[in-house]
Amino acid sequence: MDEDDFPEPLPPVRLIEVVRAESSTACQCSVCCVEAGLLTCTSCLAVRYCGPECQRTQWGSHKSLCRLIKTKREETVKCAEPLKAYKLPDNRVVNIFQENLGILEFDGEYVGGPGVM
Repeated sequence: MDEDDFPEPLPPVRLIEVVRAESSTACQCSVCCVEAGLLTCTSCLAVRYCGPECQRTQWGSHKSLCRLIKTKREETVKCAEPLKAYKLPDNRVVNIFQENLGILEFDGEYVGGPGVM
């Protein structure tokens, strides 16, 4: 299948978050799975460790995956840039990451916009 065989994507209709840079969620250490993961890998931001010892223990196996995660995160951020100035059919320009566009319909019921649950 060729890339031209696919239809254009539909315009965004709701507030979304593509990349999460930080999380305050309590996680377990990725190595010992006992202690709280207080340290986050500063390169990929995806793995947590309880301390430097567990981080060093896993580095050999984490290194290649770390690079891949970091690369994919950077690609995602780059691809999201045009969506920060997305042009709607009515020529309004919006940042879909900051604005609820309020144009989503679900089963015929309006979902979105101010005051809607």
